[in-house]
Amino acid sequence: MQISLCLEHLFPDRILKYRNASNYESLVATWHKDDPAIPTEDEIIAAWPAAEIKREAQRLLIKLEEEITPRRLRDAVLTADGKTWLENKEKEIAVERAKL
Repeated sequence: MQISLCLEHLFPDRILKYRNASNYESLVATWHKDDPAIPTEDEIIAAWPAAEIKREAQRLLIKLEEEITPRRLRDAVLTADGKTWLENKEKEIAVERAKL
């Protein structure tokens, strides 16, 4: 489990600088007093499944968007099959974006 991913999920509107925290004890030891209240270890563990879903969606989004190359765009403009391919790819991207 990556603590930084869980923190990003728990505090989506904040930039927290705890990427090097390898376990809960190191997180507690380095938690800054001006940051929000430190989450409990149970809260971090509970956040992991959602954080993992988000990370996987981001990974898949990058993969899908990289498939839309200039050649694929040209095919989409020039052929019906290319247009269908691009429309389907955009639907796949929309599904992954909804997970974020």
